[in-house]
Amino acid sequence: MLFAIRPSRRALLAELSLALSIPPHKFGSAVETHVLLDSTAGVGRISLQATNFDESFESTFNAQVDVLGRVALPTRKLHDYLRQLPDGDITISASEPHVIIVRSGRSMTRFTGLDPDAFPSAKPVREPIFHFPAEILAAVLRRTRFAISSEDSRYVLKCLLLSLGPEHTRVVSTDGNRLTLIEMPSASTESLAILIPRTGIDPLMALAGAAGANEIAVAVDDTRICFRAGARQLSTHRMAGNFPNYEPVLPTGQGRELTVERQPLLDALEHTVQFADSRKSAVKIRILENSLELSASSPEFGSARERVEVKFVGESFAAGYNASFLCDFLRATESSPRISILFGDSQSAIELRPAERGGPFTYRYVVMPCSDH
Repeated sequence: MLFAIRPSRRALLAELSLALSIPPHKFGSAVETHVLLDSTAGVGRISLQATNFDESFESTFNAQVDVLGRVALPTRKLHDYLRQLPDGDITISASEPHVIIVRSGRSMTRFTGLDPDAFPSAKPVREPIFHFPAEILAAVLRRTRFAISSEDSRYVLKCLLLSLGPEHTRVVSTDGNRLTLIEMPSASTESLAILIPRTGIDPLMALAGAAGANEIAVAVDDTRICFRAGARQLSTHRMAGNFPNYEPVLPTGQGRELTVERQPLLDALEHTVQFADSRKSAVKIRILENSLELSASSPEFGSARERVEVKFVGESFAAGYNASFLCDFLRATESSPRISILFGDSQSAIELRPAERGGPFTYRYVVMPCSDH
């Protein structure tokens, strides 16, 4: 016998679910679709590793170890198989290389494994430079990830900026047409700019979501960023380069502000955008006395107009904005019943914020007007 363990189905399934958050590359190696189980980690402990060589997830959990060894199984197949089994202990064993048997009660399945030596060796991790409450980190990521650029040609924008300093901590994302900014009290005594790649955001959200009320420790070196929550760790490559200077983009002195109910505005935008030009999803916004009017039209579909009541008295305003961009913000702020909109003239960006003040951080969202409106 080369390998034999008896883990809890529930414990192993929880780790596999997090391992699946590591996205394999389109033409990656077989390692990227497999998970490594190592029973040599210590008495009664199993280590698990999943990697795509840019992002890696590692964890340890309790299990009965009968034979020390290492095996690599297909992650998705093992996860989906375990989901069908009843709770309780299972047995995973291997009596010959690449042939792994999983048993649960009367169920027995044979998996074709991968050479465990194909997995990279774990690298030592530096001491954490600061800690993040997991619940706050998860909330911050939900509110910033959607504005990260997905265009390969804009490499330096395909990331999230985590800016540390003695005065405040900032998290910023932008695709060149919009920008999210979250600011909170300082989490570090040193100044440091960390660029987290887009591909690392979903695994980090999964790690933060599973951490509950615990904290996530953050450590960095020249090439990696490591996030640790208890016995789990996510590491991702640290992007090189300089994040664009976003300070000049932040609106100042807009002079006008209104408050609107979030859900009615989201509903109106979702109705109106169906009739917008599909290339830009542009919707015209007109702000009048105590009303916000949305309109869109296209030769293919026709036109639509929606009106939402607001509290506003002042000079009217009209400009066009990408409705999908606005909807992204409104969906990300589902816990805020009302939204503040700050604006100046029709050539300037508008800024959206949750109307409620206070909380662990401030949240600003800036959207540039469409050029053809």
